[in-house]
Amino acid sequence: MTAQKYQQTFVSQLRNKSYGIVLMHDSIAKSISVEALPGMIKHAKEHGYRIRALTNENYPVQF
Repeated sequence: MTAQKYQQTFVSQLRNKSYGIVLMHDSIAKSISVEALPGMIKHAKEHGYRIRALTNENYPVQF
């Protein structure tokens, strides 16, 4: 998967949702996550989303 495809998947999954949770990996094998992250953050901010870290104070989410 390319960084561009990673971003496209992010955008399509986020569409029409009020919030999203994105789990990203930071290993050498997952370097595409690092390449895709700036575009994902830019898109999210341009569409009114806030970027925050998950903490123990966040509500649990069931999928």
